[in-house]
Amino acid sequence: MPHSLNRIESRVLGCLIEKKLATPAAYPLTLNALLAACNQKTNRHPVLELEEVQVEAALQSLRARQLVAAQSGEGQRSLKFHERLGQRHELKDLPLALLGELLLRGEQTPGELRSRCARMVEPGSIDELQQVLDALAGGESPLIRQLERRPGQSERRWRQLLTAEDESEESTTQAIAKQEDPLQDLKHEVQALREELREMRESFAAFRRQFD
Repeated sequence: MPHSLNRIESRVLGCLIEKKLATPAAYPLTLNALLAACNQKTNRHPVLELEEVQVEAALQSLRARQLVAAQSGEGQRSLKFHERLGQRHELKDLPLALLGELLLRGEQTPGELRSRCARMVEPGSIDELQQVLDALAGGESPLIRQLERRPGQSERRWRQLLTAEDESEESTTQAIAKQEDPLQDLKHEVQALREELREMRESFAAFRRQFD
């Protein structure tokens, strides 16, 4: 496996990929925005409740592996983070979106991937998507692989190879997931929206200063 990430690192990387493609105006992400993205209930499996310190540790590890980079600039009050997986493996938007989806939701069929990637990028036909999956699974360092069909499954599923296979979903989830109250997801979404709005205001202010 190319990187053998743990589950938290995989969630952080998947969120950065998702936000890069789905909401480019609010990308790269601050730590607060990334924490909210990691903990949202929609488009996530399993649903996690991470602490800031856990996301910070994951970012430190990902930066050491050159899968994530941080940037700061004039007018920014905090670091912002962006993924480098696509650059390292020379991935276009669709293969990057497929990897992001597999990082966020785990094993999926081509049909599921095509439907769920649509929020990030135009997936094209199922045949076109299959060609991209085959390309990601080929070469000397494959990034995904197709699993054997299991009892009760009508299609074979795909799995990403960035996460270590010995990362037990059940044990890891028990260690880092918490029971959330019914309003918790809404709180995370509001937090993320506030962060995105603040960043957009800062970008607009920087744009106006060019004409002052």
